[in-house]
Amino acid sequence: MTFKFTQGPEIGKATNILKGMMGAKEILDTKVGQDYLEKVRLWALEKSATAQRVLKTIDRFPHPVYVVVMKGGFTCFDNEPGPGGVIYMDVDIDLSVRPGGARGVYGEFQKQHPYITFLHECGHAVQNIETPLQFENSAKGPRFALTSAIMDAARKYGERNFGSRPYSERRGWFAPNGSVTGQPWSVRLEYDNIYRHERPICLEAGEPIRDHYCDIRQG
Repeated sequence: MTFKFTQGPEIGKATNILKGMMGAKEILDTKVGQDYLEKVRLWALEKSATAQRVLKTIDRFPHPVYVVVMKGGFTCFDNEPGPGGVIYMDVDIDLSVRPGGARGVYGEFQKQHPYITFLHECGHAVQNIETPLQFENSAKGPRFALTSAIMDAARKYGERNFGSRPYSERRGWFAPNGSVTGQPWSVRLEYDNIYRHERPICLEAGEPIRDHYCDIRQG
């Protein structure tokens, strides 16, 4: 069925409601979304087999994964309406990530290609396709409270000792070996997505990689 672009009616939300919910400056025409997706597909074809696999999984799903393209607003995935869910994408997004993980350990923020963000949300759609029940009680809590908990847990775990050495010294081994064991901390949905989808895409495309969910900023 693949992606289906909408300005709101197909998901039961008028444009003004979407703008209010998502903080978008503008909800864009579906043709803009189609053109954007075509550019993502060409980028994936050149840069990342994992990105191609993620897109093909959505293409083969017998139900639509809706996409709302915006200027500004909160980029995210919502598993409702099911079964495909909705990707909300700010096509003007400008993100940087801190490679290496824990806040204050090491690493400066580096620009990351904006298509990684869209593909990250596509990764959530794949999670929803594979195991929709994992979204129950995982992604519907208060966003700001969850972010605060994420930051605290990431900081504490990033500063801990792993065996007889600080974890920051061990991270150099974990990254190239692709091991989740001993990684900073785990929020089930986000870290499953980061390590199965986002991280391999970044490795294949030569993009900077975040270990911690909160090691990301806009602008």
